[in-house]
Amino acid sequence: MALVSGGREYLSRLVRSDEDGLLAEVLETAGADREPSARVTLYCAVVKKENFELIVQKATEIGVAEIVPVISRRTVKLSVRMERSRTIAREAAEQSGRNSLPTLAEPCDLAAALRSAAANGRNWFFDPAGDALSPADLAVTEQRRLGIFIGPEGGWDPEELAAARRAGCRAANLGRLVLRAETAAIAACYLACWPPIGQAGPAPA
Repeated sequence: MALVSGGREYLSRLVRSDEDGLLAEVLETAGADREPSARVTLYCAVVKKENFELIVQKATEIGVAEIVPVISRRTVKLSVRMERSRTIAREAAEQSGRNSLPTLAEPCDLAAALRSAAANGRNWFFDPAGDALSPADLAVTEQRRLGIFIGPEGGWDPEELAAARRAGCRAANLGRLVLRAETAAIAACYLACWPPIGQAGPAPA
């Protein structure tokens, strides 16, 4: 069986399994770092449960490091099934061959999310009226931390957009079409985690 720990993969033989846990003998060690160069946090407005769980699944498969559910002014559903979402994230990480699990934070309001995002090197606040992304926007920042904000059905409230700009976020769009929240989240996560070749920058130490 294969075990993953600390960014490395261990080919192991199961020696014992009982009520005290598992004991395995390591047979072979190999590097298994498949994570993106940037640490990407997805701040996503809560949408109906099936769609939010799809976002959790796909964002995990793509490689985000953290998912923060956001309660915005136009959010209709105010709760998240945390244990189910964590189970979905764990299964998605296993399916995609990741060697780490994303953190799933407790739901918070936009003000708290913006305060948390201040630690990132760059934050994209996605909105159809935002600017088009350029290759420079896709480059990994010096801090190698990126935040992406995705709004609810109906979009962000104008006051929320103003608050994001005051917090230093860059308003950006994902093209000429208006996307559903889950589609926008998946597309934005992929752009943030896996920018075009030549824009990704150096891998983290």
